[in-house]
Amino acid sequence: MRNDETYKTMKEIADIIGVSKPTLFRFLKANSFHETFKKRNANMYDETTTNAIIESFKQVKNEERFISSRNDEMVDVMLVESLKEQINLLKKHDEEQKEQIKKLHALLDQQQQLLLYEQQKNIKLLEENIENKRWWQWWK
Repeated sequence: MRNDETYKTMKEIADIIGVSKPTLFRFLKANSFHETFKKRNANMYDETTTNAIIESFKQVKNEERFISSRNDEMVDVMLVESLKEQINLLKKHDEEQKEQIKKLHALLDQQQQLLLYEQQKNIKLLEENIENKRWWQWWK
């Protein structure tokens, strides 16, 4: 009859690949792999089918990794673009603040000049007022 050593169960194939039995079952069902025969409710696969399953699973996993890496690259590109936009907005905000600071400095300088002018004017008026008084009018 058949030599059972050349046939593998779904669990043995799953152990070889390094996945769980339910994962392998879904993979086999999705990719239309069929058992060679059943032995007491265990699906048995011959060596050729086993090798085909292993190679197909590796190929699918490699494609998933490739797609995953492409998705990661797309996310990275989107993140970089978002960060560039944030940088540009912050630079614009910084320039606006610098412009506002310049205007405030100009207003402050203007206020200080006006205050100085008013103080000089007051001093001049006080000096004139003192000169206009005579010695007998010192109490006024």
